[in-house]
Amino acid sequence: PQECETLFKHAKAHYNFEYFVVKNEEVVPEQVAEADLREYFDNHQEDYRVGQKADVVLLFFDTKNYVASLPVVTDEILENYFNEHKNNFKGEKDKEVVFSEVKEQVKAVWIEEQLFVLAEQSAMDLALTVYNQSIAYESELWKQLLDKNDVRCIHSLAPYTRDTLPKNKGLPEDVLLKAFELSEDHFLSEPMRVKKGVVLVALKKFIPAYIPEMDE
Repeated sequence: PQECETLFKHAKAHYNFEYFVVKNEEVVPEQVAEADLREYFDNHQEDYRVGQKADVVLLFFDTKNYVASLPVVTDEILENYFNEHKNNFKGEKDKEVVFSEVKEQVKAVWIEEQLFVLAEQSAMDLALTVYNQSIAYESELWKQLLDKNDVRCIHSLAPYTRDTLPKNKGLPEDVLLKAFELSEDHFLSEPMRVKKGVVLVALKKFIPAYIPEMDE
């Protein structure tokens, strides 16, 4: 290791070492007999175990659906918001940022934040309604509740394990991992922000860990 080399050099010491190269002359055959594969698989089945999978659907609350519910905003509200989040806004170089110069920027950020808050509240209200009324997943009441809240269901996630999170959906890992904290009785996550909206992770079922057939 380099640390040892450095110590030796500082100590002005010399050292010698020998090493041996062991070559594997055995040629791996291009074709392996089925019986040999079967024997190997039978002896190493645990290496191929597939972990518990979560089968979920995402309930998506799009922020654009809440534009009509935005509260009226005044300059006073915007300026207070600006003062609380001044470090998030930039003015001219080397000059202290002034509210009047970034008012439109502040308004845009404030609106975006309010839309997320409204989406989160809608998601939380839906989850509370489900638990308070003991509404079963995919029941008629469930479908009516989703329609009433203008919720889009994303069914395109194939069941996944903790170690094989879907990478092509653009979803944060913490959202996908949330599924493994859910249960049959508590099958809805808390609201979580994603791009352009808020999601609830709804657990449909867990698929138990299993050892696949050798052909698989």
